[in-house]
Amino acid sequence: MRRRHVSVYGISVLTVIMLIGSTQLPLSAYGHGLSNDEAQPVAVGDKNITVVVKMTPAFIFDSVSGATIQIRLKDAKTDATIQHATFLVTIDKQSQTLLSERFHAHDGELFLTIKPTNTDSPTVSANKGPLGWIGSKDSSARVEAPIYLEGGMYHYKIEVLTFETDDNLVDPPLTFDAYVSVGEEAKHPATGNGVQYDFGTRTYFDKIVDFRFDDDTNVIEFIMPLNWDKQFLSQIPLLHTEVIIPKSVSELMTSSYKATMNGVELPRNAIMTDDSNPDLRFVHYMIPGDRLTRIADEAKITPDTPMAVFTLEPRAIPVFPLDTLTNKEKFKIQLSWSPAIIEPGQSVKFIFNIRDPKTDETLTNSYYEFSLIKDGKEIYRNSKTAVIGAEVEQFTFTQEHAGNIIVRFESINHTGEFAEYLISVVPEFSTGVLIILIASIFGFAIFTASRYKRLFYIR
Repeated sequence: MRRRHVSVYGISVLTVIMLIGSTQLPLSAYGHGLSNDEAQPVAVGDKNITVVVKMTPAFIFDSVSGATIQIRLKDAKTDATIQHATFLVTIDKQSQTLLSERFHAHDGELFLTIKPTNTDSPTVSANKGPLGWIGSKDSSARVEAPIYLEGGMYHYKIEVLTFETDDNLVDPPLTFDAYVSVGEEAKHPATGNGVQYDFGTRTYFDKIVDFRFDDDTNVIEFIMPLNWDKQFLSQIPLLHTEVIIPKSVSELMTSSYKATMNGVELPRNAIMTDDSNPDLRFVHYMIPGDRLTRIADEAKITPDTPMAVFTLEPRAIPVFPLDTLTNKEKFKIQLSWSPAIIEPGQSVKFIFNIRDPKTDETLTNSYYEFSLIKDGKEIYRNSKTAVIGAEVEQFTFTQEHAGNIIVRFESINHTGEFAEYLISVVPEFSTGVLIILIASIFGFAIFTASRYKRLFYIR
């Protein structure tokens, strides 16, 4: 796999703009669907019939005492619910069947109240008609099954046996597959330099085990069960998991990371850093299914290999562009600068791109206000409309500017949206000292506006 290298002495503006325009995964992608999924529709007459599955809650924090599964039959053309739906619902996770029962929804919306139970014999409590257990919004079917005992991806195989009327039997049944991810957050205490830190993980696929932090090499390693069979991998549009790093672990607070999966280095756009929490950094692994297949080939992984092994370690010099979100997540700002190492007396070009975080499309004709702040005092400000969505600001730092500088974007498209990065202007030293400084303090992407955002990490 070819790596991108960032020159210590400079990056051409053209190169950086090309990096900014590189393909990114939408931030909203979690896997098949975070807490809900809509199956591929099937054409029947003048309708495109499909099923929508929703699981509530979307996350597991410690444990879940009660949960809800909603399955709706609908016409994808009009979004209208189709009544008198009979479903044969089979739910499995990692090839283990958790529930297989027939249900009927008079109004086309089935509601199941789940009591997570570690059992091999699931039970249903509800009124039962000739077509199956009855479950509605006002009177849901109560199910005790090993669902919601842990997070990860749940596979729903749903056969539609009737629709529109109770006696409209479908032969053969319409078959749908839905994949719903439930997030699970876990704590992983680890010691670094004699200090205990509360690392964490958030998974949307399967349970993370054997989390380790090596404070000698500053490498994080963890393991996740994964079926490497290529037929299974082909069904995964995206594997998404997160590592939660306390910002007090200063040696890990770099602007860029090297990440691997089973020894294969992942590309830059498979990793996204989120500094939306003032105390915690979230590092997202977002790996498409086709990438998993290539990893299996490159690492010569056999189908009977049961685990995926992940590593994460800081880079001394970052790989541009850096990504962050504005305070209410309406915009994504991608930032690079040239030269990569900022020294007094140099003219520095800040190259940035304003994007839609859901689609990752560049937003043209975007108004912005750009400022540089040193010790609470503004040293540069400019406002402009980025006609093509990408722009360049230029500033020459002096020796008095050595140290931390806040790069601030605000009033984006005349809204209250803003975001900040923290960069470093390195004093004039010898090259050897300079490299050491870079390895320790270069380019922390700090999104200080985040204190206004909702904090998802539960202590």
